[in-house]
Amino acid sequence: MQLCFRLLAFLVVLALIGWGYLVMRIDGRPFQKEVEDSIERSLGAKDLETNGFKRTEGQLNLVNLEMKGSKAAFFDSLKVTSMKCEMSLLDGFTGAWDTGLITAASANLEMRAGADDDAAAQQIGEALFKTYGRVKVSALQINDFNMGWGFSDQTKGSIHGAEARIQRVAEGWKVDLKGGTFSQNWIRGLKIIHLAATCTPEGITFDDARFGDDTANLDLTGLHITGGSRPTLSGTAVMTSVPMSALIPVAAQRFMDGTISGSFKVSGSLNTPSGVNLEGTATISDSDRLVFRDSLPLLRSLSVVDAYHNYRRVEFKSGSFKLKTGGAKMELSQVKLNGGDLMTVSGSLEARTPTPEEVRELIAQGADQSSAQFDLFVEDPSDDVGSGSGKYAEPSKDDDQGASPAGQDLTRLQQEAAERVASSMRYKGEFEISLNANAFDRAEMLAAKYPVDPETGRVVVKVPIDAGIGNITLKMASEIYKGGKR
Repeated sequence: MQLCFRLLAFLVVLALIGWGYLVMRIDGRPFQKEVEDSIERSLGAKDLETNGFKRTEGQLNLVNLEMKGSKAAFFDSLKVTSMKCEMSLLDGFTGAWDTGLITAASANLEMRAGADDDAAAQQIGEALFKTYGRVKVSALQINDFNMGWGFSDQTKGSIHGAEARIQRVAEGWKVDLKGGTFSQNWIRGLKIIHLAATCTPEGITFDDARFGDDTANLDLTGLHITGGSRPTLSGTAVMTSVPMSALIPVAAQRFMDGTISGSFKVSGSLNTPSGVNLEGTATISDSDRLVFRDSLPLLRSLSVVDAYHNYRRVEFKSGSFKLKTGGAKMELSQVKLNGGDLMTVSGSLEARTPTPEEVRELIAQGADQSSAQFDLFVEDPSDDVGSGSGKYAEPSKDDDQGASPAGQDLTRLQQEAAERVASSMRYKGEFEISLNANAFDRAEMLAAKYPVDPETGRVVVKVPIDAGIGNITLKMASEIYKGGKR
């Protein structure tokens, strides 16, 4: 009996020692270093730092986890806050460690746009899709998910403030996002209705990709991004009453707003200078309107010389144009806009990056002068000029897109990158506008230069474009204003 008691006491002491060892093992720095090294090896990470590493009541808690990606990683940088997962005393000691659902308050991920070659692309794929040895990761849930991608201003895109659910499946990963905003160089800050994607070694397929709201949205469902060193896109972008504020530079929003619809073929790559390419036809549908305001110099000059009509706000209720982007340029062709009796517009326009000589000129003139250039045409109308309104309309202000605090810095950088591209672009083309027959009745010089077309009964004016965005139509506006003086 005494022997049994001693044996039982020995076993209890042994169990306590074992339990104490396991507790000390998990709470000790060596085990933390073991976990950190395992994460680095599994994800191809480097410079990993953790803070608040602690196990409590069967759960591992990390206050902060931050790392950079090596050449073999699918990311350039990753930061996660308030991460939690399941962890028993025996996990990682005997058998596999099943983390269960990993949750995090926020994650900021800067994705790698591609790789230098196919061998490097294969390494990246292995880091993303391989199983992690004795650690079983099956699902992640992130309350505030932020992600950026693209290696140049023309290819940059981002997701901000989304609620993310990421699930491992047989072929790879399923990603489900709701809320937050989506941007991709030519579109900015569209709300995410639902984004569901399947990620496999062959690429990414958007199973459901809708942005905006029930009445105004962009649908990228079916879009596919192939894997490899130069990921390529293929699919269709369908726009339904998408706001122009999400599509055009901030500088252009001073004189243009409204909504458009259309279907566009998507191609190109996130890892080449040409970036994402679009080609298709944009239309002003029954539910759309395209509006130009007299912050556009041409419209202001017409308001000054035309005594009978107001051009402060010109609304086009029907029309269409073909749009093509790629190779750091944009082409508008077959433009036909109908603003009723007040104005019609037709023509074409090309926007391209500046030549080295033009860049030197811009530098000589000083940094971005867009805001000043809009105000160059500031002569006050006097008594010897027609009696139009002659005033600028108030510029519209961007709505707060509600980017989450964790993603605000990245949002700002993305917007600044898009504006740098827009402000440096050169615009060249020609439009033909038609006006009411009496538009120049009070401006004899203009009436002589632009007589009424006997076939259409309208005044036709050709408007050449060859300038930066801040000077669009400024030259023609000055000519009309001078021609309107008596």
